[in-house]
Amino acid sequence: MDADVVVAGCGPVGAVLAVLLGDRGVRVVVVDPAPDSRSGPHGHPRAAVLDSQVQRILRRIDGLDGWDEWATPLRRSRLLDKDRRPLLTLRLPDGVPAGVMLDQPRLERALHDRLARMPTVRLRAGRSVTTLAQSDHVVTVTLDDGSTVTASWLVGCDGASSTVRGLIGASYDGISYPEPWLVVDARTDEPAAGEPTFSYVLDPARPMVAFERPGARRWEWRLLPGEDPA
Repeated sequence: MDADVVVAGCGPVGAVLAVLLGDRGVRVVVVDPAPDSRSGPHGHPRAAVLDSQVQRILRRIDGLDGWDEWATPLRRSRLLDKDRRPLLTLRLPDGVPAGVMLDQPRLERALHDRLARMPTVRLRAGRSVTTLAQSDHVVTVTLDDGSTVTASWLVGCDGASSTVRGLIGASYDGISYPEPWLVVDARTDEPAAGEPTFSYVLDPARPMVAFERPGARRWEWRLLPGEDPA
């Protein structure tokens, strides 16, 4: 067989799985449609916060660089009324933070750099899974260039519209939240005087979430019916 495990998708979930397996000597082939490992990370932030359980998983990765660059410990969480007056402020403990504000592109770059240094992990960049065939012991994965990869396991980490999930006939019973939100991320040159803070604005007419950390802010607003995000 070509590998012990084939991982379809090299986003944060697929990359973390591949690194954890590779650290234990498992032979892994990662298949991702991005043309190379440098272009793989999405250029814009998406996830905003990591909880303590995810942090513990990432701490298990030996040699994962740049924690101070992509993870900012949250120190305050606030509930504000519609006029931005504080209703409740929580001080978050030291130690393993209850949450960190995430710079997802930087985290993904750190994961890709770690993958590139692993002799047991091979990245098939610019390739996608098209079909698969499996027996009791082997799965044969066909890629979009006609090549095949054989392994004991195939893991689909290829997102909400997962090709692997469709090929094995697995259902997806989740639903999308029906309210559209506008999300704005901004780099700032504000002095790093304030504490990294996560705030909910409890406005029935237009609820909002705001994050602030040194050098960056994020705002999320619920869009009202008929509004143009632009």
